[in-house]
Amino acid sequence: MDKALEAIEHEQKLYEPLIASSYEKQTYNAFMSAWSDYMMAHATALGLVMEGKAIEARAVMAGEAQTQFDASAARLTALIEQNRINAEAAQATSEAIAASARWWVVALMLGVLGVSGRPGVGGDCRRQPAARPRRLGHRRQRRDAGRDGDRRLARVGGAVALGL
Repeated sequence: MDKALEAIEHEQKLYEPLIASSYEKQTYNAFMSAWSDYMMAHATALGLVMEGKAIEARAVMAGEAQTQFDASAARLTALIEQNRINAEAAQATSEAIAASARWWVVALMLGVLGVSGRPGVGGDCRRQPAARPRRLGHRRQRRDAGRDGDRRLARVGGAVALGL
């Protein structure tokens, strides 16, 4: 019995810091009060047994101790139900966060991989060749300069032919 009580006390110390709501704290305090009353009735019955008053001890255990045990069991059931509800709410919140995170990851990956719908935007991983500067003006000047040179040459050649 002493080992069982030590185990209960150990578990209480682990559980108490995890109490999340005022309702849970209130239910836990009601459980502890009923449990304490049960333990006192149990100790009374144990004392009566030690004195050799087994019939009176049975009466205490069947009466007051049983009433307090039933009350503590009801409070413990309420705590278990409250913890189940809290766990389901935490799981729903966790699943919503995970789903949202998955969508954010997909959106970010699409943005990084360049699926933006706009050309040249979005980080295409392939290296694009640098744009070559258009030098049409230089070509035109060279072409025109060649024509002018031909014309000059033709004029000079014509002048030579004419004897000028």
